[in-house]
Amino acid sequence: MRFTSDGSVTHQGFQLQLTVIPRSLATLPANSSCFECASNFECVYDPSWVCDGDYDCFNGKDELNCTATPPANSSCFECASDYECVYDPSWVCDGDYDCFYGEDELNCTGTTTNDTISVSAVNLTVGETWSISSPNYPHEYPNNAYYTWYITAPSNYSVIITFIAFNLESCCDHLSIGNVHTPGNLMVKTFSGQDIPASLRLYSSNSWMRFTSDGSVTHQGFQLQLTVIPRSLGCGNDSFTCINNNCVLNSLTCDGYNDCGDFSDEEYCPPCVPLENIGECGQLPYDRTYFSNQYSPNSPQAVLSYNFIIHSLQGCHPRAIDLACNLLFPECIHQGPTNRPCYSDCVNITAHCRDLFEQHSNMSWPVNCKDFTDKGRTPDGYCQGATGALMFIML
Repeated sequence: MRFTSDGSVTHQGFQLQLTVIPRSLATLPANSSCFECASNFECVYDPSWVCDGDYDCFNGKDELNCTATPPANSSCFECASDYECVYDPSWVCDGDYDCFYGEDELNCTGTTTNDTISVSAVNLTVGETWSISSPNYPHEYPNNAYYTWYITAPSNYSVIITFIAFNLESCCDHLSIGNVHTPGNLMVKTFSGQDIPASLRLYSSNSWMRFTSDGSVTHQGFQLQLTVIPRSLGCGNDSFTCINNNCVLNSLTCDGYNDCGDFSDEEYCPPCVPLENIGECGQLPYDRTYFSNQYSPNSPQAVLSYNFIIHSLQGCHPRAIDLACNLLFPECIHQGPTNRPCYSDCVNITAHCRDLFEQHSNMSWPVNCKDFTDKGRTPDGYCQGATGALMFIML
């Protein structure tokens, strides 16, 4: 769940309740028409929810390979989202988005233009370089422009975007680029201002670009070139390889958006890293941790914090070192339940060490024992923690 608000009017908001039930209660009934998601044993029980424009499966499988074709013996164009239908055939590929997700403007041949609204299909071939520019370039683009390009490269090829010129109004005019033919979704990058962006690689064979301007100031606009290259060249060091073999920039992983198209860039967040060069904390009963966490943004800072804390505690409790190590280098949450400090141990350590720490550090005691439980104590003296909840992540 994500809640956002803008910078002006506020209201009372919302309240909701979450209830957990055993997954065994959600098993697939025999002879059911349930759509299996192939992730976490999920099932979409209502067939009408498949290809309706909403992601009911966590991995979005219920919306893959959907087509928006007119029904038999009907001129109606089905939008495949919320049972919408475009009844007038002339509205399809006219540059206006009549379907909520714009399906009526997908796979349009040539260019459809309506005043400052334009929809273009760009079909790339191997060895070809295609140039795209803002309307009227190199002269100033118009106000209220709304231009969309649907880019299609051959299968197993990706697209390199090279910017030649770039000059947009910083606040209000934008060029957005994303994967798959769903403008507004799976966004890779949005550009504005006067700096020429660095080259960008789109690893999906299908992608989109959208240029918008507001109703006032205009500038010269942009010019760029598209080139196709084999996807077999790999994702590169700056990119993440999705399960579906798409690639997204590393900076787009764990950002709350389904950039891959199969949710794999959001599946292991935050990313786990090996426990390395952690000094006395090497005795932890696990081998992977994550950053940022509640107590440290990265491993070097965690080591510095550990040295400072241990100097301040000065042997106040035999398990103080274990507590410090586990908080600074928490176990990776993706293989849960995780090893966390036990509540009773935390209370005991706090009673023996709080005053000494605050006296030497001039800081408040940083540990809240209410974050822990005494559930499932292990022989190593740890208790069961989160099984994937992000309660310890620094956001």
